[in-house]
Amino acid sequence: MEQTVSLKVKIIFTITFAFLTALGANCFFYLPFTPVPLTMQVFTVLLSSLILGMPYAFYSQLMYVGLGFMGMGVFAGFNNSYTVLAGPTAGYVLGFLAASFVSSYIFKNISSPKRVWWALMAGLLCIYSLGYIHILFYVNRSIAFSSAEAANVFKLAVLPFIVPDIIKILLAANIYKVLSGKGKNQDE
Repeated sequence: MEQTVSLKVKIIFTITFAFLTALGANCFFYLPFTPVPLTMQVFTVLLSSLILGMPYAFYSQLMYVGLGFMGMGVFAGFNNSYTVLAGPTAGYVLGFLAASFVSSYIFKNISSPKRVWWALMAGLLCIYSLGYIHILFYVNRSIAFSSAEAANVFKLAVLPFIVPDIIKILLAANIYKVLSGKGKNQDE
């Protein structure tokens, strides 16, 4: 019976995090020099990895992406998948799936005292990598590009988001510590 209740709670939180990601997507603003909005999605994706763990963090993001593919306006600017797939941010959306999987996997399977930090940074790297690669091809419309073009895309797709995303990581780590009862003085 206890496992059934636990499963019900995990499913409720999985659904909750899918909707929190949609809400975080629409808490956004555009920087004038980049086609990528600054949102709270990174925060919710990474926090779900710590709180839900594997496989539920991944399921929550799969549900979020699935809602967009069903035509619901869950992506930034209340867009659905048809708009996002044709635009510059599709790689970030796929990065949320990868980040939820990688972060929760690392968090569960690494016994380092800094596992929260490593898990969240690995997730952020997934988001940046897939977002960057997609924008690189989106901007250049080709698989051939110069190192100057690659550097310019980095300035548009990653660099402006590093400081805000580190702040989101610190916030997610601290929320996890409070919710898990780890306290401020713990290394994790």
